[in-house]
Order: sequence, then C-alpha cells, then structure tokens
Amino acid sequence: QAITERGGQLTAAGFAAALLSSLGNGGDEDLTQNVTFLLGHMLAILPEGVLRGKFVIFVEALLDAMERFPDSAGVARHGLHALCACVQAQEDAAWGTPQMT
Repeated sequence: QAITERGGQLTAAGFAAALLSSLGNGGDEDLTQNVTFLLGHMLAILPEGVLRGKFVIFVEALLDAMERFPDSAGVARHGLHALCACVQAQEDAAWGTPQMT
C-alpha cells in the first residue's frame, strides 16, 4: 500500500526500495530482522543491473542495520544473506579493481 501511495510500481525493485526505506528508518530488532529477511529474498530476484547500480546503497543500509544490532543472530544471518545476493550480482571484473587487490 505504501508503494502505490507514493506512486511506485508493485515490482521486485519497488518492494526492495520500500524495504530499504523501512530499514533506513530504524526500528527495533524484530522489525529489522524481518525487513532484512524480506529484503534478502527480494534482492535474490532483482535484475543484476539493479544490484550492480545500487550496490553501495544496499550494502551500506545492510551493514548499518547489522551494526545497530551486533548481538542479534537473526539480523546478522538475514543481513549476510542479503549481502550475498548483492555480491553475487557483481561482475567478475569488479573484483580485479585496484581497490580490491
């Protein structure tokens, strides 16, 4: 409902953007765990181009969430799952840049 109220589309990218926004708004541990769980599943079906183009945004939001709840196994588990989806979408050439060697 929040997506359509803001003029967004009910697509995987739209849901991922809404979840990312929710993650950025903070929340308690349970909410963060649930949002990272859902976000991980949405990221797994997003086109690689979206994951590549928004890599830094996704990674920063997920790392921020995991840093807010360092003792939460659930946030860590689901956050790492989502991070894996982001990393797997990157081109092989991205890992051969001077920053990565």
